[in-house]
Amino acid sequence: MKRLIRSCAGALACGAALLSGCALPVYKPAPGAPVAKVQWMGFGVPRVCQDGKAYQVWTQESGGNQTFEVATGSRISVGAWMYFDHGNVNYSCQPALSFVPLAGQSYLANAGVRTSNGCFFEVVRADAGKVTGVALDDSVGAPLCRP
Repeated sequence: MKRLIRSCAGALACGAALLSGCALPVYKPAPGAPVAKVQWMGFGVPRVCQDGKAYQVWTQESGGNQTFEVATGSRISVGAWMYFDHGNVNYSCQPALSFVPLAGQSYLANAGVRTSNGCFFEVVRADAGKVTGVALDDSVGAPLCRP
């Protein structure tokens, strides 16, 4: 009986350690700081990496769209963690990029899977003056860290 209790206690301790150690902190821009809105359109779970630290992102429902806010004025890495399970084939990836969000701007972020070469992540700026409603952002570059 003591052996069973020790086993259960050990399993609970390991489970608690895993749950507390694996969860990323939630990303939130500093209160009162200028922000940009990002509309999430992709697969997977969006993440942010800033100053070498990875964060999970909690999206909010806004007019039928999932959105989150990011701090502006400095380069930030954004990406997604994706996992696909198709019976006997499992696939995971973490595509990411970085960009410099501008205060008051809106962006659209998308992530998905290509059939030929893995996952992708893209960000475009909302621009009502364009026929497509979006414009490429010149600040997009390689991720500084992996979200």
